[in-house]
Amino acid sequence: MSPADRGAPKDPSGLRRRAEKLLSGHLSEPTALSPEEVQRLVHELEVHQIELEMQNRQLRESQEQLEASRDRYADLYDFAPLGYVSLDAGGSIRESNLTASAMLGTERADLIGKTLLRWVAGMDREVLRDHLRRCGSGEEEVNSHLSLLSSGDPAIRVHLRSIPVREPEGAATLYRTAITDITERIKAEDEQRKLQAQLQQAQKLESLGVLAGGIAHDFNNLLTAILTNAELVLRGLSPSSPTRPNIEEIKTAAVRATDLTAQMLAYAGSGKFQIEPFNLNELVEETSQLLHASISKNAVLRLEFADDLPDVEGDAGQIRQIAMNLIMNASEAGGDEGVVITLRTRVVEASRADLSETYLDQRLPTGCYVCLEISDTGCGMDEETKSKLFDPFFTTKFTGRGLGLAAVLGIVRGHHGTVDVQSRPGKGTTFKVLLPVAHQIRQVASDHRHSDTRANLGETGTVLIVDDEESVRKATGWALTSSGFAIVTAPDGQTAVELFAKRSNEIAVILLDLTMPGMPSNETLEELQRIRSDVPVIICSGYSREDVAGRFTGRGPAGFLQKPYDLETLVGKIRDAIGSRSLSGPDRGSES
Repeated sequence: MSPADRGAPKDPSGLRRRAEKLLSGHLSEPTALSPEEVQRLVHELEVHQIELEMQNRQLRESQEQLEASRDRYADLYDFAPLGYVSLDAGGSIRESNLTASAMLGTERADLIGKTLLRWVAGMDREVLRDHLRRCGSGEEEVNSHLSLLSSGDPAIRVHLRSIPVREPEGAATLYRTAITDITERIKAEDEQRKLQAQLQQAQKLESLGVLAGGIAHDFNNLLTAILTNAELVLRGLSPSSPTRPNIEEIKTAAVRATDLTAQMLAYAGSGKFQIEPFNLNELVEETSQLLHASISKNAVLRLEFADDLPDVEGDAGQIRQIAMNLIMNASEAGGDEGVVITLRTRVVEASRADLSETYLDQRLPTGCYVCLEISDTGCGMDEETKSKLFDPFFTTKFTGRGLGLAAVLGIVRGHHGTVDVQSRPGKGTTFKVLLPVAHQIRQVASDHRHSDTRANLGETGTVLIVDDEESVRKATGWALTSSGFAIVTAPDGQTAVELFAKRSNEIAVILLDLTMPGMPSNETLEELQRIRSDVPVIICSGYSREDVAGRFTGRGPAGFLQKPYDLETLVGKIRDAIGSRSLSGPDRGSES
C-alpha cells in the first residue's frame, strides 16, 4: 500500500472507484447518482487532489534537498584541501577533483583517461609502479611518497594514500587515491634539521670556547708569574752573569707562549682586539703581497676588489691573520697541480635567510656587511670534512698545526661577523667572511694611558693585589716591592673588601683579577668603590679590554692590565693610576 493509499479516507460505498472508472471511461453502464452522492464524490475528489499536491510538493522538496546535498558533496570533493583521483589497475585517472587538477596544472577534462605516470618525476616513476602493484595485490591501504611535475612549476613532493573500491563480488576495480602536498612540510622539516645542526654547532663552539678561554686564563696566570720572576732575576744579575742567557731564554719562551694563549682566546672569541676602522682592500692587498713568497709556486693570486668599499671596524692585525690563514689554506688545496686563488671584496646586504646559512648566525643583525671572499680551484671538500672544518687541531694533512681555521672562526665571532663555506670535491672551495661596516669611528684608548708628568715622578704607595693565584700574588708583589711600593694581598673578593675597609686610607691603588671564586669581580669593585669612591681599581685579565668592559656597569674600573704583563708595564700602570688620583684629588666623602 502506498503512502497515498494509507492517508486516503474510507470509501465504503465505492463512490471513488466508480468515479475513477467513470472518468477513465471504464464504467460500462451509466449509473444514476443522487445529489448527495455527487456532492460526496466531488468532496472526495477535492481531498484526493489536495493529497496529490502535497505529495508532489514533498517530492519536489526531497529532490531539491538531494540536489543541494549533491552540490555540497561536489563542492567538498572538488575544493577539498587534498587532491582526489580514482585510478584503475593500470594507473589511469578515471575521476579527479579540481584540487588534483590544480596540483598537476592540467584541466580536469584533460586528466581523465591519462595515466598518472605522466606527471611523475622520472626518478620516482618506479615508486608509483610499486604503489600500483601493491594496490593490485590486495592491500587495504597503500601509502607512498613521490614527486609530481606541474606544468610550468617546480616539482612538488606529495603523499599518496590509496584504498580499493570493491564490487559486490569483492573484486577491486578502482582505487580512491588522496594526494597530499607535503612540499612545505618537508621544507619545514629540513629547516628544523638545519636549525638543530646549527644549534649543535653553536653549542660545540660555545663549549670549546669556554674550555679554550679557561685554559688560556690559567695559562696566562702561569705566564705572568714566569715573566715577572724572570725579569726580577734579570734585574739582580750582572750583564756578565753566566746564568743570564738562560733566564733570558726562559723569558723569550714565555713571551712566545703568549702567542698560543692569544690563539686560544681568539678561538673563544675573547682575543685582545685593538678596534679601529680600516680599509679591507688595502689590508688584503698588503697581505697577499707578503704571502707571495710563502705560497706554492704553482698558485696564482687574482685580486678583484670593489670600488668605494666602506671601512670595517675591528682589529686589523686579527683580520690580517684571517686572510693569511685562508690564503695559505687555498694554496695548499691545489697540491702539485697548481691552483688559482681569487680574492674578492664587495658589499652585501645580508637578509635573515642569508645569515641562517652561515656558521655563526647568532642573532646577527640583518643589513650591510663587507664581504671578503677567498675562492680556489683546488681539490674541494666533502660534507664530512666540512663538518669538522673549524674543529681545533683538525687537519687533512699528515700533521696538524694548531688551531688553524678554528682561530679564524673565533676572530670572526669576536668581530660580530660570520663565515660561509661552499665546497665540493673536485670543484674547489669558497670562504666568505662577512664583517660589519664601520658606521662611526670610535677612538679606542691605548693600553698605555698617558698621564700628567707629575704621575711619572716615581710616586709610590700601597697596592692591594687581589688574585686567587698565589704565584701571581707573589710574583706581582715582589715586582712592586722592588720598585718601591708597599703591598697588601688578598686571595678573593670578600677578603679584599674586608682588608680595604680597615686600611682604605693607606691603599693607593688596587689590582683586581677578573675571574675569581666567591664574590665576582664586578661585585667586588662595587663594594670597594662604596667604601671609597676615588680608589683607582685596575682590572687584570687574559681576556681583551673589550670583553672585560662589558662585565661592568656604573663607574667601572680605572684601568685595564692585560695578562701576562711585564714588569715595566705593571709599574707604569700603577704609577699612572696613582698620578691620576693625585691630579684629581682625594674624595673622602664615602669613607667608612
